[in-house]
Amino acid sequence: MTGVQTCALPILDPRGVGLLVVDMQNGYVHPLGDIGRRGQGAALQAVVPAVERLVDVAHAAGIDAYLSRQEHLPDDATRRRRRLPSHHHGEGRGHAPCLRGTWDAELASSVAGRLRPSDYVFAKHRASAFYDTTLEAILRMRAIDLLLVCGVTTNYCVDSSVRDAYARDLEVVLVADACAALDEDLHRATLRNTAALHGRVATIDEVAAALGVG
Repeated sequence: MTGVQTCALPILDPRGVGLLVVDMQNGYVHPLGDIGRRGQGAALQAVVPAVERLVDVAHAAGIDAYLSRQEHLPDDATRRRRRLPSHHHGEGRGHAPCLRGTWDAELASSVAGRLRPSDYVFAKHRASAFYDTTLEAILRMRAIDLLLVCGVTTNYCVDSSVRDAYARDLEVVLVADACAALDEDLHRATLRNTAALHGRVATIDEVAAALGVG
């Protein structure tokens, strides 16, 4: 968090507020997941307790969580026809993590175990939690106009979701210490860019104080 400016939030009425939890899945945040097995997931694994705490804070305030599950398809034709290699081909890996139907794609058990019946889990197939998913419709039906956002990775799927939320005129609070990326510089750059253009950046403690949760 060094060098990243957060801000105190005004008192928030939890009505109309949702918690978007991006891609907290075994493939990304478990030591035995795809990224963990390649020795690159320490920062992602370390953020799990913070996300758990934020889910608990949201629930204590009466706020529901909306959790995305990235599902890559092993036979995705769009990858086969690419002329330029994508990030999925890095490190000698010709596949994507979190393949549909695998343990990799399941939510981290410590996060999934906190969910309530009113929370909402949905699949996505691209970086943004809004692209061709059911998220926008469910938020509209539940009159959600402000999103607290957390998850992984800050500079890719979280950032894409923040931008799409802003484009849909939703207010955004990116919870800095409940996000993580493989590259700390990109993590910090995304926080700064969000604060400059797309919403507020705050800590879990600042969110809890704004919601009146001890």
